[in-house]
Amino acid sequence: MAAGRPKTVIPLERGYEQAVADALREKGWEVLTKGWPDLLCVRQQPSKGAYSAAGRWYSMAVELKRGTDRLRPDQERMARIFTDILGIRHYVAHDDEIQEILRKKGKVHTVLPGEQIDHLAFELNECRAKYEWIGARIEELETKINETITVFDLTRESDVGMKRRMVERYGEGL
Repeated sequence: MAAGRPKTVIPLERGYEQAVADALREKGWEVLTKGWPDLLCVRQQPSKGAYSAAGRWYSMAVELKRGTDRLRPDQERMARIFTDILGIRHYVAHDDEIQEILRKKGKVHTVLPGEQIDHLAFELNECRAKYEWIGARIEELETKINETITVFDLTRESDVGMKRRMVERYGEGL
């Protein structure tokens, strides 16, 4: 043990996890042990071509509810932590929505709660703006290339004229 470092004693009767959680709380950390979502899901973006974002990972948290069950306060807090702090989308799926997905089997790729649609619409508009910028940039570069080719062609025409004069002067052996 390093010199000057206080020795931490963990009482066996309290349990190891609880002792660690208490020690972290004493250091100012909020330790979250309740309200965790039922599912934490991750997947990697498949490659869709030469310029796709292959390798990018996506994640979401899903809380499953039956009937008219709603999120408890600790689950609402956890949902805010996932979305606002961790940047992970959090969904609540009720059993009637889940049953609908199971009935359609493969016909539905994603079910979105209403509050998530606005976020996706925002992302879509951002992508469209980037697409428009990329299109404008492509046109700008094509124009520069065409101007470059035009300048090159003018230079080449003068080279052709020079070659003609040299052939006239020195013969076909050039």
